[in-house]
Amino acid sequence: MLLITSASAIGYLSWKLYEYRQEDVAREELLQTAGDFTRELTTYSAATVDKDVKEVLSLSTGNFSKEYTEALGGDEFRKALTDTQASSRGKLIHAVIQNLDEEEAEVFVTFDQTVMNKDQKDPKTERRRMELLLIHTSKGWKVDKVTLV
Repeated sequence: MLLITSASAIGYLSWKLYEYRQEDVAREELLQTAGDFTRELTTYSAATVDKDVKEVLSLSTGNFSKEYTEALGGDEFRKALTDTQASSRGKLIHAVIQNLDEEEAEVFVTFDQTVMNKDQKDPKTERRRMELLLIHTSKGWKVDKVTLV
C-alpha cells in the first residue's frame, strides 16, 4: 500500500512540475514577444522604415495591425521621416505580466525612447509606458492592442 501511495504521489508531483514548467515557458515566450515588439515599435529610421514596419507587423495581429497600417498613411509617413531625417531608438527597461491565460495576456512595459532629427542638436530621451494586449495565435503571441499610459 505504501508503494502505491508513494508512486501516486510521485506521479502527481511530476505532473505538477510539468505544468509549472509549461507556464514558465509560456511566460518566457510572452515576455520575449512583448520586449521584441516594444523595441521594434520604438526603433525606426528613414533609411530602414520599410523593414521597421514589416518587423512591427510581424509581431502584431488584428486590431493593432490594422490601426498601425492606417496610422502610417502610406507614403506620407516615409516622406516625413526622410524630410526630417528622423530616427528613434527604443530600449526596453521592464516588462511585467499583469494577466495571463491560455488565449490572451496583458503586459505592462516601461521603455526609453531616444528621438533624433535634423532640427535637434541633441537626441532627446523620454521614459514611456505602454500596456500591451497579446493574443495567443497559431504563430505564437501577437500584439492586438497598445495603450500608452
